[in-house]
Amino acid sequence: MNRLGLAGAYLIAFILKPVMDGILPGHAGNGNLILCLTTVLIFLFDDYVPIITIGTVFAILDDLVYGIYCGPEAISTLVVCLAIIAIKYFFNNENYLNALIVIAVSTWLEYTVEWGIYCATGATYTYGYVIKIILLNVIVNTIVGMIVYAVMYSRIRKKKYEKLYR
Repeated sequence: MNRLGLAGAYLIAFILKPVMDGILPGHAGNGNLILCLTTVLIFLFDDYVPIITIGTVFAILDDLVYGIYCGPEAISTLVVCLAIIAIKYFFNNENYLNALIVIAVSTWLEYTVEWGIYCATGATYTYGYVIKIILLNVIVNTIVGMIVYAVMYSRIRKKKYEKLYR
């Protein structure tokens, strides 16, 4: 995937953030398109440096525009990227079940790291409170991430077979 298409995909995800916030009432269970896109792209592609760079930049923008503080989502996105790079070679990226597991675990990891950052800066809510919100976010992000995975994987598979028969 070229860098311009990558930036365009992240820009679309950034613009659709308010739409995802309105899917479920309240603040719990909102899909994070930037996280889903970053997780799927790192899981599918081997050239992950531009994905990490652009994903982290858009996570910072997400914090600036939609967040309370600037930085926690960007740091947690970077931690998730590094975790996916560490475990992606143990999973087959052409299997939908493996993608489902990676998306669910990356969502849990992102929100856990964000909670840790908020607690380090003085937030008073416990992890028991956060786990209620994380469970809804895992479900919504897994559904959205699997849709993104299906679209991206079909594009990759088509290009892979075109290269084989040239």
